[in-house]
Amino acid sequence: MSNVIAMNNWIKNTEEEIRILHREEDDPEMVPVKYMYGDNEEGLCGTHSIIDHRDFASIVAVREDIQKQREALETGFDKFGEEIDFYEIVPWDEDDLLVCQEGVFVWDWNTEDYELIGKVRRTERRKIVTFKDNFAVKMGQSNILLNPGIFYHIDGEYIAYTEDRNPVVMLVINANDSIPLAVPYDPSVLWIYPHDYALIVGIHE
Repeated sequence: MSNVIAMNNWIKNTEEEIRILHREEDDPEMVPVKYMYGDNEEGLCGTHSIIDHRDFASIVAVREDIQKQREALETGFDKFGEEIDFYEIVPWDEDDLLVCQEGVFVWDWNTEDYELIGKVRRTERRKIVTFKDNFAVKMGQSNILLNPGIFYHIDGEYIAYTEDRNPVVMLVINANDSIPLAVPYDPSVLWIYPHDYALIVGIHE
């Protein structure tokens, strides 16, 4: 896609050459969260978007998972009798906000426990993208590497045109605290997922 019109050439093109498809107006109070489901019998899982008709996991189950890790660290073996391969507690995505039945929780290393910080007032569905393999975007004389397995927020979409006048959908993403980057939508190299952001209010509001 090296022949796709670059973002910094927008100003040189007419309105017929570039048409805005979608641009999100972000609410700065909305934050990314992880929604917890399941229990310690069937297994816990965390998702970026809400699963309809399923109840959130209880924080009790999430804390039980930590307690089982503590017991395994003491014995050196997990509940199946297998030797463990970790040497400290591994909380669920320690930097994420976890949505459970009882509210929104965050991991606190000082207490080694999940602390209740509030509850979800409303959610808003957005889109994120991840790449199947390493993907490089050329910016001037350097390349910015987008790594597989990392989720990038889609800030907007627009149509650009190749030199042969073929339309190409471009995704505008923020990556590695850089300026916004434009990458062509190509399902052979990337996946797009929904990501439900949440407005969190204090537990007494």
